[in-house]
Amino acid sequence: TDRFLTSLKHASSNPVNKVTSLKKRRDFLRLRRARTYKGKLFSVSGGQDHTPQSDTRIGYTVTSKLGNAVVRNRIKRRLRAVTESVLPEKGLRGFDYVVIARRAALRAEYADLINEFSTALDHIHKNGSKG
Repeated sequence: TDRFLTSLKHASSNPVNKVTSLKKRRDFLRLRRARTYKGKLFSVSGGQDHTPQSDTRIGYTVTSKLGNAVVRNRIKRRLRAVTESVLPEKGLRGFDYVVIARRAALRAEYADLINEFSTALDHIHKNGSKG
């Protein structure tokens, strides 16, 4: 099932069409070797899928070190809201992304989360990406 659908806004000649969830462990592991942005609120790894015309996929990692299930789910909800608003403008079709949360993401302002995720995507897309 799809987590959410995004509108058709053009990020480049290859805009995001549909965003689905990363589910397979091998996809998360593949993106560990991909281009990574490390910020204060979270880290974002991203790389092209093997088929450039495929959907954009995103996965979230929130470890148990960050808190109990209530805290982890709150962080994931905040990150999902950020990605829903930024990916239609900045994401690229055929890219996979993994967002690894830090504790600061729980208390950060929404605008700060948006700015950092936008910066992360700019960094990942710069000079291409291997994945």
